[in-house]
Amino acid sequence: MERKKPSKKFDGNYYLKRYPDVKESKVNPLVHYLLHGEEEGRFPNHHAEMNSPQYINKKFQDIIKNLEKSLSQSNNYLQNIKTEVEENNQLHKKEIENFEKKLNLTKSVLHDIIDCSNKKKYCPICQKTFLAFLSLVKTMAWGAMS
Repeated sequence: MERKKPSKKFDGNYYLKRYPDVKESKVNPLVHYLLHGEEEGRFPNHHAEMNSPQYINKKFQDIIKNLEKSLSQSNNYLQNIKTEVEENNQLHKKEIENFEKKLNLTKSVLHDIIDCSNKKKYCPICQKTFLAFLSLVKTMAWGAMS
């Protein structure tokens, strides 16, 4: 490719590469730009294109699309986390309910032990005195083991 850069503001090589129709026409790129290109909104060099409102607008549109995509992915991720937390809360709620049932049962057993501590019974077979409630618990424990 020959060097077609008559000034800092115009780069003929860039112009021909960017606009193949001008290259096919075999018209001098600078002449084409001066007669038609500027009026058609063509860029005289790479820097002019990079600093143009059209290029900057396109870049911002691309950035906005990427940000919207990232935001959508983040929203989906957060929704998945929220669903998982809600499921875990339901699981923990059931675990807490079961724990509360066990706690209430334990409270009830302890209350019964305290209430029965003065109720002694005499066993005619072994001829011993025992607490009625504790005997029942012991009997239940032996029954569960056998």
